[in-house]
Amino acid sequence: MASLTSTLSIVLKDDVTKPARSVAQALKDTESEIKSISKAMAGTGATDKFVASLSKLRLAKSDIEMVASAWKNYAASAGLAGNASSWTKSQIAGVRSWETQTIASLRAVKREQATFSAQQRKFAASGDNQKSGAKDSRLNLLP
Repeated sequence: MASLTSTLSIVLKDDVTKPARSVAQALKDTESEIKSISKAMAGTGATDKFVASLSKLRLAKSDIEMVASAWKNYAASAGLAGNASSWTKSQIAGVRSWETQTIASLRAVKREQATFSAQQRKFAASGDNQKSGAKDSRLNLLP
């Protein structure tokens, strides 16, 4: 009598778990950044909008500390009370102006850094081409 053996293989493919973990980690990282920025800016009197704008820029901790220090210096020079509810209308306008200018400046710096990094990568890539035997574009002035 003949015998027949069969094998049934079931493969489950999970294309959701890994991306979901990545998204969850990104959300946790963002939350962590916002908390650290809020902590650094705590007690400075900076507005929530300013703190939220800083968190969107993804600045380094040292940069956030410099902004907090600059804010404290501004607050002292403008004679701002520790409690924002005590500020005059002109002080409030000055604070908004300072915050707007600071965020705009930080964005400009981030753009310039990104442009510089892109140029560095492009330069490095062109250097790699020359090392791999590409024709040297320098003039040969020697006879």
